[in-house]
Amino acid sequence: MVTLANGELANFAANLRYLCALEGPVSEVCRRMDLNRQQFARYLTGTAKPSAHNVIRICEHFHIPENSLDLQHDQFVLQLRAGHATTRMHAS
Repeated sequence: MVTLANGELANFAANLRYLCALEGPVSEVCRRMDLNRQQFARYLTGTAKPSAHNVIRICEHFHIPENSLDLQHDQFVLQLRAGHATTRMHAS
């Protein structure tokens, strides 16, 4: 797993939680990405960061640039709202 400073990991987790809240139940998000729900929970709580491969999978799923999950949470939300990084909401 990729190691980050606590603040960066906290931003990653907050941004990932925000995206999941837009899309629906976390268990369904995990199924769509074919990621283990227990491991994904660690990403959401900020106790672990996914491997580079899984970061790519997550970003492709949400249609966001790979580096955007590490942004400060406020900046991340502003970019989403401004359409700089668009999410796939309520996808089937």
